[in-house]
Amino acid sequence: MADEERGVRPTVCVDWDGACVEYGGWQNYKPGKYGKWQRGAVEALRRIARCCDLVILTARPEPEWDKIRQWLCVAGVNGRVTNLKPPALVYIDDRAIGHDNWWKTEDTLAELLWWPDDGWAQVDLFGGEGPPEWKE
Repeated sequence: MADEERGVRPTVCVDWDGACVEYGGWQNYKPGKYGKWQRGAVEALRRIARCCDLVILTARPEPEWDKIRQWLCVAGVNGRVTNLKPPALVYIDDRAIGHDNWWKTEDTLAELLWWPDDGWAQVDLFGGEGPPEWKE
């Protein structure tokens, strides 16, 4: 029997920093300070919460969760806040790599690790030989 037939609402897990609100990266982290709502986030979160159990996932320390809950409440968004990744239908995160097979995932990761023009240390995932020729 499908979850919908049993009356179980699917869980949708959304990352707070970067997906819900603007985020300048961990280098710019300031406790209790959040960026503006991402464009369209409030409306989307409201729609999700109407038909799904909405979970806001954050790496911020627990003392900040009440402030995040306040932001959600003021915006009219019903969801819970946690730092534990729950079982969910889908995870929405600005820093995720969509994964359906390891060949694509490694290629994407290799591209993200290679910054030839911006002064970052270059990391070669494949040890100087480039990506292997994947066979599916």
